[in-house]
Amino acid sequence: MNIKEAIQGFKLINILSVLTPALLLIAFYLILTLLDLWALVSYPLQAVAYMAVILAAPLLTLACIKGWLYFSVSKAYGRLIFLGLATIIVSVINSSQFSRLMTEAVMPRALFTYPDASVVATISPPLYLAKSSVTENLDVNSLDSGQLKYVHEGSFLDVTVSGIEWKPVLELSDGTKAFFEKNGVGEFIAHIEIKEQDVWAIKQGNHIIGHWPMMVIDDENPKINHFELVNLDNQKGYLALELKIEDDFKVMAATVEIVDIGGNKSDLKPLSVREVKDFSDRFYLDFTGSDLAGEKVDLLVSVEDEAGQISTKVLSGVEIPVKKI
Repeated sequence: MNIKEAIQGFKLINILSVLTPALLLIAFYLILTLLDLWALVSYPLQAVAYMAVILAAPLLTLACIKGWLYFSVSKAYGRLIFLGLATIIVSVINSSQFSRLMTEAVMPRALFTYPDASVVATISPPLYLAKSSVTENLDVNSLDSGQLKYVHEGSFLDVTVSGIEWKPVLELSDGTKAFFEKNGVGEFIAHIEIKEQDVWAIKQGNHIIGHWPMMVIDDENPKINHFELVNLDNQKGYLALELKIEDDFKVMAATVEIVDIGGNKSDLKPLSVREVKDFSDRFYLDFTGSDLAGEKVDLLVSVEDEAGQISTKVLSGVEIPVKKI
């Protein structure tokens, strides 16, 4: 066969049919990448998949040229259009991650080195604790978070990430997220409140840049250990009440009020309790001016701590004295 006949023979080969198997394989690989699925598998499996595509694509094309594989034009068009549309749809869904995912499609993390992010994190305890903020430079390849491991509930976590190209997300173990904002070239910052979560992570899609465990120190509600009526016979009609309370930090306020048979509250009396960790004393309260004087009601004590947490206790069946003249 001379060169002219070879060229004429090659022209008879439908280019689309020849390239279809390789294009289908590449499109399928791109769809998996754009779905951000490679971050969920091990690096060895990721490397094998990448090399398989690189080697298989030209071999499939050669097989079609040799006539070992054949796709009709109609089948080629149908399959390519389907996978093309699927690729476009997935690209639109993950448009915010498109640049990163396409880069990783060409240069997977299993075979190419990406620079480690620099992470600086600061924990600011709740104001009522009157404690200083703590800042740590964290290693993304280590679970050690230093002094940031123990966190008081209600603390705020501020994170600065630098040395990376694509915007990450700050995510807590319960799924709560804070989106980083750009703060210069290759630097991003985020802010989030810690409640009852036990892990926080910096992520780009499914790719985890770094994650660190933490132990949240709960702020317990105030404890009302004792709330009782003391028998006191007096002409003024005062009620004598004994109260014992405690809190893991500080009690900021306490009140006693009347609750009638219908559950209505009235005659709120503030108690002289503020900024104490524990308290035990007797109070004398005058409810003789109440519309419910002479009736049996419930007394409700409410105790609030520095975190705004409130505990209550009910003293039932208390007869409100009538003032004697």
